[in-house]
Amino acid sequence: MKKVLLSLLIASSVFMTGCSSFKSGKDVIIKVNDTNITKQMYDDAFNQSASSSLVKKEDKNSDKGRFLNLVMKDRIVNELVIKEMLEQEYKKMNITVSDEEMNKAMDKIYTLVGGRKNFLEGLKMSGATEQQYKEAVEKELKADKLLKKINTDKISDKDIEKYYNENKSSKFVYPDMVRASHILIMANEEEIKEELKNKNPKTNDSTITSQASQEMEKRKAKANAILAELKKDSSNFAKTAQKESEDLSSANLGGDLGFFAQQEVPEEFSKAAFNTKPGEMVDSVIQTMAGYHIIKVTDRKEAGVMPFEEVKGDIRTYLENEKKISSLQKYIDSLKSKTKVVYVDKSYDPAEIQQELKDVMKKFNKESQQTVKKDEKQK
Repeated sequence: MKKVLLSLLIASSVFMTGCSSFKSGKDVIIKVNDTNITKQMYDDAFNQSASSSLVKKEDKNSDKGRFLNLVMKDRIVNELVIKEMLEQEYKKMNITVSDEEMNKAMDKIYTLVGGRKNFLEGLKMSGATEQQYKEAVEKELKADKLLKKINTDKISDKDIEKYYNENKSSKFVYPDMVRASHILIMANEEEIKEELKNKNPKTNDSTITSQASQEMEKRKAKANAILAELKKDSSNFAKTAQKESEDLSSANLGGDLGFFAQQEVPEEFSKAAFNTKPGEMVDSVIQTMAGYHIIKVTDRKEAGVMPFEEVKGDIRTYLENEKKISSLQKYIDSLKSKTKVVYVDKSYDPAEIQQELKDVMKKFNKESQQTVKKDEKQK
């Protein structure tokens, strides 16, 4: 069981980022009590979600495209309304987040991902901005403060022990595991080609392929040179990883990846690691989609059941998050019952959206049946 941040558990139902703060009367689609939600706010949220989903890849005029757009529309409308209801509650209860609290939260996140550089690289890949992420973190911190006020029940040691005993044979068993450290020289040929193409758009494909191949060989040679040096004295592995590894999250730990099962890492990596004795290095550089790895196995662990003391903290975190989610959902339900929500533009009314979804599904099912009948006739 792994520790899960509250944001990962309830972000989809509570926290929205990238929404415009423009709330004038122009282009109002929804009113939450006396506060406006505008078309621009909806579009901002929709576009951000669509940029990293299947919706972007589908023709919005096709049945599948219409269906996916409507599903997302329904979710985003719900999230915008919930977000505004909560914002109004925060103001009533004088719940705010100080700069110091924000800085502490962000520092914790930077540490979890191996530094701010890794954090920014991850944001770039997701298409989000640092400001959008910070807005989400602020909402999370506010929600956490709210939860502390409304949720006074604590998770007891008995609750944790009960959960462990009831789930010991299903959730706390582990297969044979290996602990290893690695030094990664990043090298993905397709990514290199893309980088080269972006730098020199006019270069033809054959030249790009040749240049990418040369770059791959150059990086492989670097990995082999590091391995050759470590074969002379593997006691320098941790220091070399800190200096040379391009996997920054593990480099800070001397390359340590912790324990992992065979299926948790790429096949090439696991095969090499599981065939190497503790204290020894894999004899050659191993290539995966990430690049070239120099691997040192440090420990092994036979299949078994995780001891209670080892997972007690993780269980507490899990149960506390479950309780937070349940409490927050109940609180949101109670807010809905006493909040006046008016769908000024009826096309954003959840009832209208659900009816559109039914119509699309009905049409899709009808066309599918006709296709099946047509195929049966042809047979």
